[in-house]
Amino acid sequence: MAEFTVTITIPDAKVTDMIDAIAFIHRYKDQIEDPQNPGELIANPETKTQFAQRRMKEVLIKKMKQLYDGFHAQQAERINDLL
Repeated sequence: MAEFTVTITIPDAKVTDMIDAIAFIHRYKDQIEDPQNPGELIANPETKTQFAQRRMKEVLIKKMKQLYDGFHAQQAERINDLL
């Protein structure tokens, strides 16, 4: 499988705001339930930045799949129109 990398450039002054916004929208939690001790909370091992990066990747992949599927559906319709 090939790697497809996308870089998003954000002004330094806006990075923290963007990470906070993504974390808020996607419900990042600073503490999570301890899998070893149910009912107890521990610090989230995934940082807010890691979470934001992961969620943006997931959102982009989901959107690209939707666009890809839509493109192929349109191509199929065009072929059917020709028949």
